Amino acid sequence: MEAIPITQTTTLKAIVTKTNWANSPVSSETYTLALPVCQITPASGAYPSAQTCEITNSVSGVTIYYTTNGTTPTSGSPVYSGSFQIGTNTTIKAFATKTDFTDSEVITKEYTRAGMPLLCWQLTGKYSSGRVFVLNGGGEHPKTFDIPKDVETETICLVDEGKEIDKSKYELNIV
Repeated sequence: MEAIPITQTTTLKAIVTKTNWANSPVSSETYTLALPVCQITPASGAYPSAQTCEITNSVSGVTIYYTTNGTTPTSGSPVYSGSFQIGTNTTIKAFATKTDFTDSEVITKEYTRAGMPLLCWQLTGKYSSGRVFVLNGGGEHPKTFDIPKDVETETICLVDEGKEIDKSKYELNIV
């Protein structure tokens, strides 16, 4: 008996026969092929500059849907058509689909822009738990930092996330 190649979702039906014997009941089994998880490069991590991202799948002819905002992609999400660049903190999610296959699982990769600190304050003294420091300025939302209990010294830094920041607009306020 030869192997039966299966290249798409297939239902096989079979019976056993023998001369002078009654045929067996029909046996049926459905085989569904599942797509492998997509691959996203480069690997998750912190990068000091913009990165070119590629999404691939080892099965040809797939359609890859993806998002760059951390939401789970659907068939209404953008279709991957080629490499793209990211330059800020980004979460990419993607999955592949193809007729007669089960969709792949969603893959997630997280990227952080590893910038150099632009503004840092060295805080000295002993602070009790729950003391909060707020960094204001630049027309952005305030940044809040919790200082752990009984800290003798703490450094708070505003890190470049790919934006130009006017240092003169920032100040540290103890709340």
